[in-house]
Amino acid sequence: HFENFYALFSSINQSIVDGTEFYSGVFPTRYGGRLSSVANISTSDTASTHTHEIASDLLNAHCTYRNNNADYSRGFLLSLRNGGMFINENLFEDKFTHPESLDGYFKATQQINNNWSSSQHLLISRDELNIRENGEDNSLEDATSVFSGQDFWMQWNYDNQENSYANFQLFAAKTHKKRIGLLNNENTIASISENTNSKYLGLDYQQTINLNDSFSVNFGTRLTSESADINSEKNINHFGELPKLIGLDRQFASEYDFDKDGLSGSVFINARHSLNEKWIYDIGVRYEYLQWIKKKQYSPRLNISYFQDKETTYRFALGRHQQSQYIDELLLEDPIPEYLQPSSADVMVLEFNKTLNKNLSLRAEAYY
Repeated sequence: HFENFYALFSSINQSIVDGTEFYSGVFPTRYGGRLSSVANISTSDTASTHTHEIASDLLNAHCTYRNNNADYSRGFLLSLRNGGMFINENLFEDKFTHPESLDGYFKATQQINNNWSSSQHLLISRDELNIRENGEDNSLEDATSVFSGQDFWMQWNYDNQENSYANFQLFAAKTHKKRIGLLNNENTIASISENTNSKYLGLDYQQTINLNDSFSVNFGTRLTSESADINSEKNINHFGELPKLIGLDRQFASEYDFDKDGLSGSVFINARHSLNEKWIYDIGVRYEYLQWIKKKQYSPRLNISYFQDKETTYRFALGRHQQSQYIDELLLEDPIPEYLQPSSADVMVLEFNKTLNKNLSLRAEAYY
């Protein structure tokens, strides 16, 4: 929550998350669109005993409920969480800052037969942050940031329990971001208002096939329809002796309206081969295209692992990562907001892992 404020609260609800995979450096080809790292968060299974959990700490309070039928073929999970309720003016000496977040998550699962299972997911979230300061000289600083989002997705999983696994996903999302600010002091009168509404609708497909004990292929594709409606208004007036002395006395007003929709798509393939018990390598490529960027992006990646023995492992990775702006990621601070060319990073990592004893291990990385 509050991503514009360095994720003031965690977006991970620990009562429903089963595991988090974190990839940095050269990450697998099935992930794309970012340069630095990937966090893959998976929710816990609903096929467990009936549970009802209520908990609270300084930042969050949550309620989680799980249930399933007698043969565990169907189940559901519901979790509601509130954050920031205990943060008030007593924690801040100079400013009154009030952050509050809400999120709700619902998941239903069905075991269709021995090979097929399905699930439906709904995630709703809301953030609101208010900052207000009244100065002794009758100055005023007032800012509000609001975010709301609704995400819905349906999944179908296929597993023939021999050599093939596939995942199909339909997803839809809607977000609203709003920022309002006011500043009034002896040298400045300024106001800003920004509204961004975004919609996403897409299809994702991934499959892994184990051709034999030493060779497997993972491939997939994603197609997304995206739209963004953005409105921004700014009014700035710097005046007085100090702004005039340093050449910043000016008046400025702007209004920006933007409406855009388009398609984005990606395709990836990765092959994994075990040469023997000591050597394993992955080689793959990812292709991405966004209509509003109009530039094809190819990202080849290579990972090699050498298991010298049970205690010692060497890893080498080389790859390219590319990052484009989402359709609603225009930089409204720019005089004329426009999409930038994709950022690109070529990354190389050499890693050494050594288990020294049952209580101590060593890990070293060379990163370029």
